[in-house]
Amino acid sequence: MISHKKGFAANIKKDRFKLVDDEVTSPSFALAAACPGGRGLEESSSPSEETPLSNTGSGCDNLGQVLNSPILEGWIDYFQGTGKFSDLHSFQQCAEFIIQMCHECMPVVWQPGVSRYCGIHWDNSFSSPTGVLGYYNVDSETGRVHAYFSMPGGYFHLMDAIDHWRLIRGLRHAYNLKCNRIDVKVRDYTRRITPQEIIQHAKDGNIALVKRYELAGNGEIGSEACVTAYLGSRKSEKFLRIYDAMPVHGVDAIDWELQCRDEKAQIVYTTFASIEIDDAETGYYNADLTHQLVARTTGALICGSVSFVHREGEKRLSLCPKMDWWQRFCDDCGGCLRLPSGRTPRCLDKTINWLERQVFPIISALQDGFGDMDFKVW
Repeated sequence: MISHKKGFAANIKKDRFKLVDDEVTSPSFALAAACPGGRGLEESSSPSEETPLSNTGSGCDNLGQVLNSPILEGWIDYFQGTGKFSDLHSFQQCAEFIIQMCHECMPVVWQPGVSRYCGIHWDNSFSSPTGVLGYYNVDSETGRVHAYFSMPGGYFHLMDAIDHWRLIRGLRHAYNLKCNRIDVKVRDYTRRITPQEIIQHAKDGNIALVKRYELAGNGEIGSEACVTAYLGSRKSEKFLRIYDAMPVHGVDAIDWELQCRDEKAQIVYTTFASIEIDDAETGYYNADLTHQLVARTTGALICGSVSFVHREGEKRLSLCPKMDWWQRFCDDCGGCLRLPSGRTPRCLDKTINWLERQVFPIISALQDGFGDMDFKVW
């Protein structure tokens, strides 16, 4: 399985790993202390530059430090979400909570009046040297704040599994953020299969749980192309990409990244936030258990998104026996966790959400182009 040990793969810088002391307070107290201005834990309730090969675009030399094993490592690799706050102070506390979670003592760079367009028009911005970006609007009448947050892979690489869990749980339960996109990654140091071999399996029809595949790549004349295998439609709410980490991150491994958007992202987000890590025997917070559970959840999400099988005539692919190498990979990752298929019936909240993301930005752009008077006549 993906190890939760404190050791390292040979090519990982040991002195960069930050592991919280095992003698930590229980998660409820830790969360309350870490989330000033948050709503508190409700016990009863539940971008960096993109490259052709990965979502991080990071040159960070501290990769792969989160869940450590000479065979596999896994971590959350990207987060994007939105939130609504009662006032500017509450919003600023949430932003500072996000920045401070990486323990790098980086300041929040506030840029009021610096507008951006990202889905909708945002009047103000903020950022951090860790790569965290955010935009926000303040209602002039009520003072309420609507905000957007983006956290790239380089930011998550500065943290360990415990901090990943604390961040996600804090955003979900203390600040009630909604997740629009989340990526999880497993790095396989055994290089048991290449993207080209995966595409060949797709051509042969030996892949279950997805209907589409794609091979993308680029390279310089006279050199081998860097390629990425995509399983699942890149326009869908969930797809898997597999690529060689050496050209992108300088690490001799194969990276498996599951990208989830919208409804699927919210499910993954809630899954991580709902992990309970108190030791069943002692009742106290257990750091080793945290690493283990976050690791298994990460790996199981990857393995539950697709399956490599031995095709048997007209038999349903999902019922065909798994390939040996894939079964071992699933065992190493800790099992399979499948996200529910299909979409839930559209409700009023989802319709309003769709209007905000798709329709209102177009109307706003038309208004800017025509001018207020001509737009009303139009």
